[in-house]
Amino acid sequence: MGIENLNSNEALITVYPNPTIGELNIQNNSTQLFQFSLYNTLGETIISKSLTNKTSRIDLSDYSDGIYFYKICFESGKTENGKVIKQ
Repeated sequence: MGIENLNSNEALITVYPNPTIGELNIQNNSTQLFQFSLYNTLGETIISKSLTNKTSRIDLSDYSDGIYFYKICFESGKTENGKVIKQ
């Protein structure tokens, strides 16, 4: 199951699996490029990447189990936020 942030009727991004044991998939349901940033619970940026593919993979295996927050910024200026649980 993935987290879908619905700022409209259609999710621009699907993040799955959630919870994850190490690999996070990000499916871009739009035609826009975007910047993906992942933060720990202290608000520190731990990953920041420009993603251009329809599906991208982020390796979280080197990070501690817990809750992480993501922010996705599209080239149009729209943003989506969510959380990911790593087990």
